[in-house]
Amino acid sequence: MKKLFLSITLAAGLLGIASNGHAQVEYVKVCSLYGAAFHYIPGTDICLNEQTGETREQTAGGTWYSVLPTNNQGHWATVPQLDCAGTLVKVGTFKASDFKLNAHEKYQAPPLPFKLQPGQFISKVMMSGGFYDPLQPLASGPQLSPQQFCLRVGDPNFLVSDMGSVPLNPTFCTPAPLACVSNSQIAGTPAAYSSAVLGAPVVHYNTDSNGRQVGQPMTCGSQLVVTTGMGNYNPTTTSDPSQANPIPAGGTLTAWACVEQSLGISTWPW
Repeated sequence: MKKLFLSITLAAGLLGIASNGHAQVEYVKVCSLYGAAFHYIPGTDICLNEQTGETREQTAGGTWYSVLPTNNQGHWATVPQLDCAGTLVKVGTFKASDFKLNAHEKYQAPPLPFKLQPGQFISKVMMSGGFYDPLQPLASGPQLSPQQFCLRVGDPNFLVSDMGSVPLNPTFCTPAPLACVSNSQIAGTPAAYSSAVLGAPVVHYNTDSNGRQVGQPMTCGSQLVVTTGMGNYNPTTTSDPSQANPIPAGGTLTAWACVEQSLGISTWPW
């Protein structure tokens, strides 16, 4: 019963489910496609694993992986450079109109060409700014929301062939993003939000129809891409109750990646 209560509370806070003061119980449904650890967020097609924060949903471009951003996954950084022990790489500062719909029914900004050198890894993702309705006040403070932005590693020239299958381009090197931050978490705040990540790039081994390795291991990752995450969030426009049509969203979003060097390997000159 405690587990069920936590699930309902999370969904209500995340998706803004209204409460009229009466007790409402909505039983969660297990996502059989992904296993017992995943359940549907009530009222959506999004599957959530509460232990890991992973979310998955089916789109026209395949299964979309994301993570649920929470305040305890990171911290505020007033000066992003001081929060990075290595080299702070600016992915870009984007307007809402910079985001275009991709094959996964998500919006993404223009990618930054970027390739990690041997011994390097991405330790943190930082985001600041955020989008808002120009006719409405900015967010009053950090809060969870399905309107999120994620940083991903992509490689348009990377092809994989597993178990003798036809080579495929995975678009992004890993299903899960490096980190995600809620738009409402950073909108109207003076600092950037910094989240720790496991790192990139991804080493992949092609295999034949018998599962044996074919060729040499390959490293995926030649660009960093900011995308929207859970749900059908469209950051390009925002609606005002008094307006018949959406109006362009205001503000900008800035994203950085902190690149550090593994111990025992000399620093590559930038």
